[in-house]
Amino acid sequence: MSESGNRMSRDVQEAERLGHNYIGCEHLLLGVLANEESPATKVLATHGVALQAVRDRTDAIVGDGGQDSVRWSYTPRATVVLKLAEVEAERLGQLEPTDAHVLLALITEGDGVPMHILAELGVNVGELRRDLVDALDVPNDERHMYLRQRSAYEHARRLRRAP
Repeated sequence: MSESGNRMSRDVQEAERLGHNYIGCEHLLLGVLANEESPATKVLATHGVALQAVRDRTDAIVGDGGQDSVRWSYTPRATVVLKLAEVEAERLGQLEPTDAHVLLALITEGDGVPMHILAELGVNVGELRRDLVDALDVPNDERHMYLRQRSAYEHARRLRRAP
């Protein structure tokens, strides 16, 4: 099974565990963390982010859906994040998006439950992004260009949100 097929399976399992009949960005983050072998999961661990802690926070924020479903579909925001993961992989010169690209896409999208949880856990998103790019073994020139672009994007987004 491809990485994307495995990812969807993990996403569905996390949604099912919560009794949700949809797959949102919170399930994408949980799906990344459920893959213990993923470099993204290992990077998250170095930032103090563990699967059970994110499950607990997700349960507290989103709650138990209490739904049974035989079919799950991605929310519009999760669909955008998965497309953005493809863009992140392409920008970094990689063929297929991995869990690390999904996590980069969640950071770039910048809203929703995953970002709320990462903020609560005290994660420095800029450092997390740098560590993820390092884990992807991106050549130095591409790494610097990517990080500069993302830094500029984050700065512009903060300016737009400022009162």
